[in-house]
Amino acid sequence: MAAVRYKYELEIAIKNKIEELKALSEEERDDERIKQLEFLKVHAIVSSIGNNEPAYISKARNEADNNDAINNFKKDFDYEKPESGIGILCVCDRLITGFDAPIEQVMYLDKGMREHDLFQAIARVNRRKKGKNFGLIVDYFGVTKHLAEALKIYTDKDKDMLKNFLDVFRDINKEIPVLEARYNRIVNLFKESELNAIDDFLNQNFTDGDAEFEFAESCIEKAKNIKFRAELLTYSKSFFDSLDLLFNTKVGGDYWIRAKRLGYLLWRIKDRYKDETMDLKWASQKVRKLIDKHLLSLGIDTKVQQVSILSDEFKTKVDYLNKTPKSKASEMEHAIRWHIKVNIDKDPTLYARFKDRLEMILNSYKENWEEIVKELSKLRDEMAEGRKLETEGVSIVEAPFYDLLKANISEISDENINKSKELTHNLIVILKETATINNFWDKAAERKRIQGMIEDEVRYSGIHELSAKASELATELMKLAKNRESDLR
Repeated sequence: MAAVRYKYELEIAIKNKIEELKALSEEERDDERIKQLEFLKVHAIVSSIGNNEPAYISKARNEADNNDAINNFKKDFDYEKPESGIGILCVCDRLITGFDAPIEQVMYLDKGMREHDLFQAIARVNRRKKGKNFGLIVDYFGVTKHLAEALKIYTDKDKDMLKNFLDVFRDINKEIPVLEARYNRIVNLFKESELNAIDDFLNQNFTDGDAEFEFAESCIEKAKNIKFRAELLTYSKSFFDSLDLLFNTKVGGDYWIRAKRLGYLLWRIKDRYKDETMDLKWASQKVRKLIDKHLLSLGIDTKVQQVSILSDEFKTKVDYLNKTPKSKASEMEHAIRWHIKVNIDKDPTLYARFKDRLEMILNSYKENWEEIVKELSKLRDEMAEGRKLETEGVSIVEAPFYDLLKANISEISDENINKSKELTHNLIVILKETATINNFWDKAAERKRIQGMIEDEVRYSGIHELSAKASELATELMKLAKNRESDLR
């Protein structure tokens, strides 16, 4: 009877919660949570109590039977399958033994249980499942306060199993100091780098917007150091794990603002240095959702693909995220470095020039941030323009190979230039064959044959400096051909 009453009371509570959430402003409303609650179904698993049982109990039992509640409870939510919405089961003495549902994460106890039944019941939430890091017992009766006594039926041979269980079964309040310690570890990491205002930043205590931005920028600049970044990532993961466990407690709620602000810093660091390890995909769904919603309120949509430096939107993004010339210069510098890193194997000579130009700009203008921004904008425009369709009789396809050869010639004469162009034309004819042979790069014999032909062409090109390095250049040209396979087709 109590299980059925719980079912109906829970359904009323869920309905009221949905109405409460829908009444919130658009900025505060969580549409995904509303959708989940509307999809959620509650069932009572009860046995028949005879011919005189109240109609509401018969109705609840029949609903559970007709919807195969026990089996559908074990399924992940799938909005395309309404039956998978069964997320809460209310039971009395049913499902104590022989019920295995790894999806079960929370159990609420409001009656006395002892010995084998108690152990079997609370162990239900301890089953492993992908995406499930812990199980929770909400004890309204007080059974778990005397757990060892309640489980005293276990014999000596069961002691190891019982000990292992008691090691992981602990009062959630004992996790509060762990959460606090993990948060303090993050704070101390920043303070060790003389970023002493980190507590004020994470608790949103800054009153000067410009000072707050400058401090955040200092944190992001510090994260240029890979060791600092790695430690911050490790400590953040631990902190977010603890927050996930305590997320819906009062103490957990006190850390929400700090988590959102830390998440903002992590996102900015990831975006600045193109460090995918800083992506928050590893965080739990609850924590990630909290941070994503905060970032969205700041105009940062984490679901939108990263803006390329060559995109027309890049300047808009830089201006939006950065208020000072120094921060804009840093944002542009690292975006350019990343673009060079990604593309240098496809056109080594061209991107080596871009890299040299970047270093020259940074060294020449030192801390003149306005001039650095101007020069980096020009460099970015040159990178966006790329190679011309044809330059001095060398096509856009041939140009990376021609530049590679030319970079290995110290004596630049008209004769050598002409021979280099002729050599490039001959090499491209051979290299295009690599793009016509299926799975060419997986065929060792074919690779050896083509590389031998390339080496011969270079050796007998009539250019002494290239001939002397024919074997080495053949290897480099083959690597370049592999990286530019689509252009050779």
